[in-house]
Amino acid sequence: MSSVDQGRLELVGAPAAFHGTLKEYQIKGLRWLNNLFEQGINGILADEMGLGKTIQAIALLAHISERKNIWGPFLIVAPNSTLFNWQQEFKKFCPSLRVLPYWGNIKQRKTIRKFFSSKKFSERADSPFHVVITSYQLTVADEKTFKRLKWQFMILDEAQAIKNVLSQRWNILK
Repeated sequence: MSSVDQGRLELVGAPAAFHGTLKEYQIKGLRWLNNLFEQGINGILADEMGLGKTIQAIALLAHISERKNIWGPFLIVAPNSTLFNWQQEFKKFCPSLRVLPYWGNIKQRKTIRKFFSSKKFSERADSPFHVVITSYQLTVADEKTFKRLKWQFMILDEAQAIKNVLSQRWNILK
């Protein structure tokens, strides 16, 4: 890395909106994720299970909203078994980001979809939601709903769920 590049590199730490303490390796992960965001490229955070990838992702979204004034919408797509955990981790570590859980039966999801109207979503701190958490299955089932918004950032938990580049799921999420 040249000295010019080092001069532009933002030294990212845990954002004020993040209620927790990041370990040194998690701060390095946050900095790496932020660097990817800055460059507009994708990446895979492939730490071992139990090392806090969810926490690093939440810290990144807190950083993006706090330091870059980008308040979403952010989309988190995860296996059904982890949806509630994502919601709980946001409540614990970053309650300032409003989470809209998008799951349930057809009638429940129809009610939730009302929040997707452009009149309700403002891309500001006072927006009714900043983060949508949903499953891989629902992104396929409700594809038109998810295409209504211009997502600022997307996190795919357990991304091996899209490893087949010929699949409908891959194409919808792309």
